[in-house]
Amino acid sequence: MERNKQNMTHRRMLTIALVLALGVPTIYSLLPGCESTPSEPVYENPFDPLGPDGGDPLQVLALAANDTTVVLSWNQPQDMGLTHYIISRSAFRDSNYSEIGGVDHSTDEKGEFSDIRPDPTSTLWYRVQAFANSEFMVVSYATPNSAVTGPRVIVGSGSGSTATRFTNLEITVTQGNQLRIALDPTFTDSLKIVPAGAPNVPINLTYDLGPASGNNEGKILYVVSFGDDYESRPSAQNIRMNFQPAFTVVDDPPTLATRNVDLAIPSEGVLNMRFFPEWEDTATTPWVPVSDIYTDYQLSDSANPQFIRAQFQGDFGFDSLVEHQVTPDLLTSVTFKLGLPDDHVTDQSTVKGISSAVATEMRYSESADFTSAPWIAYEDTIQINLSPTPGHKVIHVQYRNDWAKSGTLTDYVIHVTQPAEVSFWAPLDGNAILGESIFQVRGGSTVGSGEGSVTLVQFDSGDGNGFTNAQGTNAWSFM
Repeated sequence: MERNKQNMTHRRMLTIALVLALGVPTIYSLLPGCESTPSEPVYENPFDPLGPDGGDPLQVLALAANDTTVVLSWNQPQDMGLTHYIISRSAFRDSNYSEIGGVDHSTDEKGEFSDIRPDPTSTLWYRVQAFANSEFMVVSYATPNSAVTGPRVIVGSGSGSTATRFTNLEITVTQGNQLRIALDPTFTDSLKIVPAGAPNVPINLTYDLGPASGNNEGKILYVVSFGDDYESRPSAQNIRMNFQPAFTVVDDPPTLATRNVDLAIPSEGVLNMRFFPEWEDTATTPWVPVSDIYTDYQLSDSANPQFIRAQFQGDFGFDSLVEHQVTPDLLTSVTFKLGLPDDHVTDQSTVKGISSAVATEMRYSESADFTSAPWIAYEDTIQINLSPTPGHKVIHVQYRNDWAKSGTLTDYVIHVTQPAEVSFWAPLDGNAILGESIFQVRGGSTVGSGEGSVTLVQFDSGDGNGFTNAQGTNAWSFM
């Protein structure tokens, strides 16, 4: 019994020691009817820094794209009244952020923003700030996220395509003193290493893209800037082969006056070229040297629209067949006028002729049958010599080119031998007189000071009888 008593005392001591080891909360759990488990805290504000997301529910992600564009994405919390986001950028993680753009809030799961052409070969930090309206900021900046950009690379004209395998590259960096260029991401295919330019100063170099099987084949060019303890992200440029020389007639007129035409050739990437009217003439037409202007092509004498067809050998290793349509001008839209005052009166022995025609030659005469009128080279403006006898003269003009001859166009001139000014009072210019009744024409005439006086006025009614004396001088009439 004494042993049992000792055992009971020993058990009580173990219980007390256990309670002391576990602490007070364990006492409550051991007491019947007093068990309690603390509830997890509730974080209703996802921007609470003590919350499960560390106060950053946006979770911004920055990725440098292949064309040196940095694409930002973030979560868009819903049911919080958010209206928009402001995006900032810095070269440092914790300071000097500057706003670069904004994006409206939407119901999409993700928001997105593209930073176009940021500084090349740089480590850039981005953060996104959420707003409930234009005056009130809901949350401080989200945790910054960084992206390392690659070199800025412009291929050829910047269109993403090239007509030649030896394409021009314009490359800009801010860090690194050398460039690694290749056609595969492991930088083993067609590898080229060249010095980089000074920071933010582009350099130009020629890179051989190698042969290609045909148009629209694509290649990817990879460029990395590197130096002591530094290497940029690779920039990847998609390049499409586009060897289709779009030749035209020089100045590309809508219609042509001559069969002998000069062709303007985009000669980039061209090794040889030849031109012919029909595709079946391809093999029998000799190759000609490459030049920007080809001057030895002659069109057919057909007045219908016709094609000039060409074959170009390219340095990619494949040929391109191209055609260009031309249209002969049939001189159906020509104009002519004399450069005269509104009354067509002049005391000069020459007058200016103003033409508009797609012509190679022209002729003019005071005779409708162009008696002794030679064909001369076409010009938009010419000086026309009048016959010496004063009076009403009709100038007849005609045009021709390698395909057609125009109808006759006319204009008139009243050639006087003294500086007299004649005016019409009735009928007024533009008025029409109908019927066969007798009508009277009235007008006036004056001469300048010191030029004498008007002694005779003659009038030509256009009846074929020529000029007839009118009644009166300063105020005259004709019946």
